[in-house]
Amino acid sequence: MAEPAFLTRQLTRWCLIFAAVPLFLGCASVPDTPIPIEPVPDESALTDWLRSIEQITIETTNRIFESQNPREMYDLKRDAMAWTVEAAENPAINYWLAFIDFNLAQFEAEMGSQEQAATLIEASIRTLEQSGIADAEAFALLAILYREKVHFAPQDTFNLMSRLNSTISKGVELDEWNLRIHLALAIRAVRPVPGFGTGDNVRDVIDGAVATSLNATNDSSYDSSVWGSYPPTWGRARILALQASFLKSEGRTEDASEVLRRGLNEFPGHFKLLEQL
Repeated sequence: MAEPAFLTRQLTRWCLIFAAVPLFLGCASVPDTPIPIEPVPDESALTDWLRSIEQITIETTNRIFESQNPREMYDLKRDAMAWTVEAAENPAINYWLAFIDFNLAQFEAEMGSQEQAATLIEASIRTLEQSGIADAEAFALLAILYREKVHFAPQDTFNLMSRLNSTISKGVELDEWNLRIHLALAIRAVRPVPGFGTGDNVRDVIDGAVATSLNATNDSSYDSSVWGSYPPTWGRARILALQASFLKSEGRTEDASEVLRRGLNEFPGHFKLLEQL
């Protein structure tokens, strides 16, 4: 039997639909055909979406980089927005909406509009900051987004780097073995902002991130009230791409090629690994 809160949300949707009928009837022009009404998804559909959205987002991102056309990703974003009405009781929805915008922004930054990329990064940050999620997963993605925003808002570098460092520290305190936290640490080390160095040994940070990615589990300390049974798992492919980038910067091209060979065998077609070829 459906939960009372779920029934209440369903009733609210239908009340809104019927309340809008007089507005349409009062318009000067009324459509000749009925206005399509999207079916209301049930809770099992939401569970299926939460189970699959991470992998779908990653696969879609790889395809749009290959095709150089973001339309499929914008379609995914539009469909995902339909779940926002459920976000109050399922905050993970907002995380995945932010994750979609983050991936879209990376495409726009490299192959599309810089202005649109900046807009998407800002939207992703706003979605996460307002989500109410305060765990290592949210802090890790936020830290990565703050670093991305530096490129688009250099005048805010001091504030953004302060927020980045503070957010990473919070994430480490909550879960020092979190894979996305180690990704954020690796990004900060490999892509330092002039004047905002941390003194980290880049090689140690990269090696630590790679080691963490090999031993990452999904049940270490995530909040089941936020993630249910489907916490984030992404990040290892991006860490391997950063490792390859670092090895190349040291002139170790053969080692970098081997990292990429193994990485692409594990994550075929991943756009971050392909960028390093």
